[in-house]
Amino acid sequence: MTLLQSLDVDVMGLDLHPPYEQRSDISRGDITGPCVGIGQYFDLVICREVLEHLTVSAISRAVTNLCWYSSRFVYGTTRLHDREDILSVDTHDQLDPTHISIVSKKFLRLLFILHGFTYRSELALLMDHRALGRTFVFERTS
Repeated sequence: MTLLQSLDVDVMGLDLHPPYEQRSDISRGDITGPCVGIGQYFDLVICREVLEHLTVSAISRAVTNLCWYSSRFVYGTTRLHDREDILSVDTHDQLDPTHISIVSKKFLRLLFILHGFTYRSELALLMDHRALGRTFVFERTS
């Protein structure tokens, strides 16, 4: 948020556990909860390193909310696996014990497609500065 604000971008944050200091630009909220409280849409919604900490059903609710808040783009990063089985889920990745759901790229794409978004592979590649394959960018098509 600080980087975007330094570029004069109007930003708003949502955090389950906001920073200790009071910030008017960060609201307390749950990405998997009902879409209430913010009452506006955004050109770009960012979700970095969050989804792998959720259950599969919570990932589905989070994607619904990300799509609900976005009028155009959703950008994010998460741990994904590349296996062909769209429904396979890893429950750990040997990096962080709080990573509980590592879903397939195809499954994540399907969740966004069901909400009228399309995967923008060229933007995802452009924004994946470390080439780790964890970046996603979706654009609203409907």
